[in-house]
Amino acid sequence: SLDAEGTLKQRCHNTNVEITFMFLSAYAGYVASEVLDLSGAVSIFVTAILLAQYTFTTITRQAQITVAHLGVNMAFLAETIVFVYIGLTSFMLIKDIQWSEPQSILITFAICLVVRATCILLLSGVVNAAKMSSISWKEQVALILAGQYRGSICFAMALSTKTIHRDSVISTSVTLVGAALGMQ
Repeated sequence: SLDAEGTLKQRCHNTNVEITFMFLSAYAGYVASEVLDLSGAVSIFVTAILLAQYTFTTITRQAQITVAHLGVNMAFLAETIVFVYIGLTSFMLIKDIQWSEPQSILITFAICLVVRATCILLLSGVVNAAKMSSISWKEQVALILAGQYRGSICFAMALSTKTIHRDSVISTSVTLVGAALGMQ
């Protein structure tokens, strides 16, 4: 009957259920990668691509808007927590670290800047040559300076380092993260 079809259609497009399944799908991909001892970051990246391609387009407009807003808010919250942690840990580590390697800090900073500039300039050249869109010189320079070493991964790796040069690695990471935040 018509009423039964309407009820079934309404149950299939329950906004709360759609949103829940979107986030559980992303989490399921992460859990699967952890169980299989694979990269969680790559798993979430692949899951996000699959969800955007196949799932996001099939949910209702209201669920799409809600998922988009929730995603932005969760990303902002996660980024804030990470940078508060980095800031607090950096200030606690400053007194314990020996800052005896300023030349390694400058060399690392220069290498990161050169590699980032090379990648952006080459990829911008490919995009401009393929006529996909035009990326101006000003935009390329802004890209080079904008996301300079968003240091959460760098900082986490430095803290987990177990070498005799641990102090140098941490001091270099703290300086690079601080410089990146100062550039923004």
